[in-house]
Amino acid sequence: MNRILAAMDRTTSLGRRDYTILLLAARYGLRPSDIRQLTLDAIDWRGARIDIRQVKTGRALALPLLPEIAHALSAYLRDGRPASTNRTIFLRHRAPFEPFAAENNLMAIMRVALRRAGLADRSGCRGLYLLRHTLATRLLASGRPLKTIADVLGHASTQTTYGYTRVDMIGLCAVAISEEEASR
Repeated sequence: MNRILAAMDRTTSLGRRDYTILLLAARYGLRPSDIRQLTLDAIDWRGARIDIRQVKTGRALALPLLPEIAHALSAYLRDGRPASTNRTIFLRHRAPFEPFAAENNLMAIMRVALRRAGLADRSGCRGLYLLRHTLATRLLASGRPLKTIADVLGHASTQTTYGYTRVDMIGLCAVAISEEEASR
């Protein structure tokens, strides 16, 4: 995840936009639809919060505005976002400067990021959901309860969250019993 973020070129307006999109997916596990529809009104700068209504579930989600996210958002809004009266934060960078289409899953942004990070040929998940899965796996590895991970990902049920987590092999080895102990 960090390798992908580090590979982004934040010296261009497009790079600042794409980095911020990837950062939102990596740190909060936001779905592409929620990132696409994020508005200026959802950001409470003084209260250090992001308040959204998830597109997929319709559920409200309140997130802390992490300093890293606040910095990336402000850099994009100040020095990257095309001039527009539209309240949607992320806009296309070619005229007409408008929000992404509803069916755009931001795959092109992730494809560029993977290529820049030298991971274009990797197998498995390649879209923004890769960052969502990675976040869930890291939270699990750090000992967070499944319910907490489900809340972070905006899942109504922990059953949905199971598909996002991977087995924590180090943690599993720590609690595994030997053959000798099992035969007692």
